Amino acid sequence: MNSHNFDVKHYPNTITTVAEHFNSKGYSVIDFSFMAIDKINNTWKRLLKETEWMYKLNTVLPDGMNTKLLY
Repeated sequence: MNSHNFDVKHYPNTITTVAEHFNSKGYSVIDFSFMAIDKINNTWKRLLKETEWMYKLNTVLPDGMNTKLLY
């Protein structure tokens, strides 16, 4: 989430779907928030779980802002 927050604050130097969204008309970095839904300390397992949540929550383009799967 830190990288998303960084991207939003440093747009247009960092262009991502999240940065574009929160810098579009009617939005700002103030609107950016998140809530943890799992805690996993292993990087590999975290990427697997994050990809699983992307599918469950339907956050992959064109329905969401995720442009690529992590695994």
